[in-house]
Amino acid sequence: MDAYYAWNFSGGRGEGVRVIDVEQNWNLAHEDLNPVFYSSGVGADSWQHGTAVLGVMAAAETAYGTVGITPRVSTGISSVYRNIFSGYLMATIYDFADAVNRASAQLAPGDIILLEQHAPGPASGLSCTCKRGCGRLGRFGRHTRLRRPGHGQWFG
Repeated sequence: MDAYYAWNFSGGRGEGVRVIDVEQNWNLAHEDLNPVFYSSGVGADSWQHGTAVLGVMAAAETAYGTVGITPRVSTGISSVYRNIFSGYLMATIYDFADAVNRASAQLAPGDIILLEQHAPGPASGLSCTCKRGCGRLGRFGRHTRLRRPGHGQWFG
């Protein structure tokens, strides 16, 4: 994807588009992220993946850190977890359909819902041989974290 080329065109940086990420959790205080226009649900599990996804898609244009593919897109989040109450008891439940419904109620034609649901896949059987000793190789024998080109730092 040649984001730098797309930035030369009207809307190429995401102007006028709203995206809601349906996932599990995010670090909305991350220095590379713009404020979200919508937030619903309850965060659960690790915030690293959701933060990385928002960063790849929409990290702010600043003099430091990373920059997203569409840095001016308006982002929102809708967690697949929500709290339910019964008398004096509260429980957090997984409700993907509710998260999608909450997100779609906030968007207009032309906006985007990014649906992300995943589960651990089968182990590749390969061991990591990098100098970092991370031990993290994905299904195809590659590291599973993202690095932004030219910045040398891991995002997530």
